[in-house]
Amino acid sequence: MRFSIRVGAGALALGMLALPALAKDPKLAAGVQPAAGTTAANEPLVREASKALAHVAIANIAISNQMMVEAQENVTDALAIARTLEASAARLEGNAIVKAGKISHKPKASPTDYWLPLANDKFIVRTLDETSTKGALEDLEIADARMVRYSLMLNTKQLRNELESASAALQAKNYGDAESALRRAAASTFSDEFVVDAPLETARDNLVLARELAHDRNYGTARLALDHASRDLERFSASRPPNKKTAEAATAIQDQIATLKTQIDSKDPSLLRQAEGKIEGWISRLEAAL
Repeated sequence: MRFSIRVGAGALALGMLALPALAKDPKLAAGVQPAAGTTAANEPLVREASKALAHVAIANIAISNQMMVEAQENVTDALAIARTLEASAARLEGNAIVKAGKISHKPKASPTDYWLPLANDKFIVRTLDETSTKGALEDLEIADARMVRYSLMLNTKQLRNELESASAALQAKNYGDAESALRRAAASTFSDEFVVDAPLETARDNLVLARELAHDRNYGTARLALDHASRDLERFSASRPPNKKTAEAATAIQDQIATLKTQIDSKDPSLLRQAEGKIEGWISRLEAAL
């Protein structure tokens, strides 16, 4: 499966960023912040950190596609966020579990993962349009796409340092060094990935990811997320659920996913345009069953 990318339109208006007036913590002098809670006061910080991670992912993908202008733009956006977060030195308490689409591809050297965070079931930064880029670009072979959950553990100093290194490497045309710095930047934003042992819930999550990818016309990668949703539903059915109506809904959706995957393979534009709406319907049906 291959794709190219569409960089999300519009730069972030970071000058307008209003971080909450949280208490200062001397332990944050090194730039290490504990995981954020899910309280309303913490949400702006969690969202901005997730935006930074999204821009890091897009920048890395852009480098792989030889789109260096777009890569530099996204590094610049991420760096502005990192500097604002570091300067805030706000103390975050609790535990923030953030959802992200984990996109894995097979470059020439070694497999690489990118994380595209979501907020309220929407991509924080729009990206991944397989139909928009033209010309002699090196497409990426996508190996996997699934929704994951991770614990936010933001090291603002490391994030800022790595993004400054990535920016300098891009300007010097040292693209391998830029990719390495971006991978380290991503690693500084979160710690543990969580496994959710609830097949209906994970099926819904993977359908959300597939819908977002289909919205961005990245149908090939959406198909991989649909594979995960189908396997989740199969796992649910194998557990012999006591609720017959829910079990029938899971089986019906699984059959409809198989049909949609065939339609995606056909690359018929009229059928592809229907994908997002179909997936949205399945999400609503599963939510009613949860």
